[in-house]
Amino acid sequence: MDGDGGKDDAEGEEGFGDFTERGDSMRNPKFKEIKPNYRKNALEVTLRDGKKIKSYSLSFAVFRDVKISSRNRFTSITIDRELGDQAVSFVLEDGF
Repeated sequence: MDGDGGKDDAEGEEGFGDFTERGDSMRNPKFKEIKPNYRKNALEVTLRDGKKIKSYSLSFAVFRDVKISSRNRFTSITIDRELGDQAVSFVLEDGF
């Protein structure tokens, strides 16, 4: 529990804050799968490091200059194999 009586990030649902945790961090994470979840307004990201697999939810809000929604969906999300599965590109219906 944290100071305000809520759960710490490490105790609750996993989020991107977990990357900074020392004991459980991934040294060389690679994207395994990325799927949009328009109901949650988030990208469901699955990372792999050897046999270790972790899933995270990345809010569309982190893309401040981009309007992602059910009305402006992803037309493609590509994991870049040339960059060792450590980079992703995407295109939206509006062309961004």
